Amino acid sequence: YLGEFRVPSNVDYLENLTVTSWKDNTTKVTLEVNKPVMIGPFISHLDVDEDEPFEYDLRNLGYNQVTEWNLVTDADWIDWDVEQIVYGTPDNSDVREWWVNISAIDDFGNSDFMNFTVKVANIPPTIITDDVLIAVEEQNYYVDYNCDDEGCGDTLWSIYPSSIEWLDFDPVYGVLNGTPTNDDVGNVDMIVSVDDGNGGSD
Repeated sequence: YLGEFRVPSNVDYLENLTVTSWKDNTTKVTLEVNKPVMIGPFISHLDVDEDEPFEYDLRNLGYNQVTEWNLVTDADWIDWDVEQIVYGTPDNSDVREWWVNISAIDDFGNSDFMNFTVKVANIPPTIITDDVLIAVEEQNYYVDYNCDDEGCGDTLWSIYPSSIEWLDFDPVYGVLNGTPTNDDVGNVDMIVSVDDGNGGSD
């Protein structure tokens, strides 16, 4: 068989080439440019939301069988399975950008790698504890406020006004505690809020 390649000036992997017969230019064959090991689909960056699971399915697009896969990342919340599906669920303490390196090799020493970043976007916290609106004279008043970011990252509680004579407030755990006396009878207006340390609050 005699023929010639009509090749574009730049050829990428997985791009098709057309081979045309030298004797009969109506006879053509399409070839796909490939290599032994090629990780795909290619990505350079992923955006994910805090508390939302994500996954990305990788595979070998080359023509040889991959015998060894490796994942290296600075994110302890990112993992993968035997099907090369990268997955994870970041929480409030994971809000920032992370890097991931994937590599693959076959039995003949052919290899490929892919680097990408994963950026975790912050989702503001939500207070999930109901307010206790009645305090009884000479009885302990106790409320342990919680939010959906509790225990994740630099969550910090606050109360306004910051000083109420018969009440103590723990800004780390969100605990409101105290015992009112007869002198404290009356209405007390206060606002309890939480900051997740990443610019979100409730």
